[in-house]
Amino acid sequence: MEELLCDLFKKIPGLSITKRNEDKKFEDRDIEIIFWNEQKSDGFYFLPNIIPIGAHRWLEKIEKEHIKWFLRRLKERGLSFGILIATNGLAEDEEERSLLRQQISLALNDERQILILKGKDFEKISSAEQLVTLVKEKLCELAVA
Repeated sequence: MEELLCDLFKKIPGLSITKRNEDKKFEDRDIEIIFWNEQKSDGFYFLPNIIPIGAHRWLEKIEKEHIKWFLRRLKERGLSFGILIATNGLAEDEEERSLLRQQISLALNDERQILILKGKDFEKISSAEQLVTLVKEKLCELAVA
């Protein structure tokens, strides 16, 4: 999973891998990659210089506790943006999904943005341009959610 994400994201112009799996005590909870973003005009020019990516590798779906945990990690590092990869999607229970969306909205009040990219989102991606477009679409969805 980590190799796949690195291969995909490093195709974005201006992105380079800075750190991988630095926090071993959380190894059972996520795979973490930190990219440096040079904000190239054909890349993620609209995102911050530091882009942390948490890759959810558990078999279960993302729930509100995973969002809270990722937000806490961003806050502890003084970061305002992060991408959480949900390989198996989001919680199926509607109440849990509602609580998950609420956590993401509360993060916006704290000036933190979390984008969730699901495994099925990557099925459509075959180029760097498509990944950039997907992230733009997810940011727009976040703004109107």
